[in-house]
Amino acid sequence: MDEDKVELNEENFLKYFKEAGRFPPEKGDVLAVFKACAELVDGQLKQEVVRSLKEIEGGSRFAVQMLIKQSKMSYRESIRICKEICTDLQSLDDNEVLNKPYKFVYENKYFVRKDLVPTDSPHWEIVSLKNVTVSEKKAEEDVKN
Repeated sequence: MDEDKVELNEENFLKYFKEAGRFPPEKGDVLAVFKACAELVDGQLKQEVVRSLKEIEGGSRFAVQMLIKQSKMSYRESIRICKEICTDLQSLDDNEVLNKPYKFVYENKYFVRKDLVPTDSPHWEIVSLKNVTVSEKKAEEDVKN
């Protein structure tokens, strides 16, 4: 089974680790979760979050969705970060808020073969999937009909 042995690197990572939510699982896949500490620092995303919270009615929903999608925060983490930013905006100017780092837990989920999930890293865990139906891939012309 040497052909099943895979050496993972940056070039082939996404070939084997399929982002959950974007790709369906394949037969034999597990759900692997990667978590790490990260910081939201000044950049386009943070500027858009601050602008949404300050200038758009109902902008907190938009800010939460941006953080979830672009920073891979959990829903709970994104709400916490938005609350912290709102609190800071009451006592700090925009530049101080933009320059202040906000710590959060980065979390991304992948469908992958179980044997490819790193077992020697505290950042990875395997989530058990039960009663998951994996559909066969259909040709594009079959889907249109």
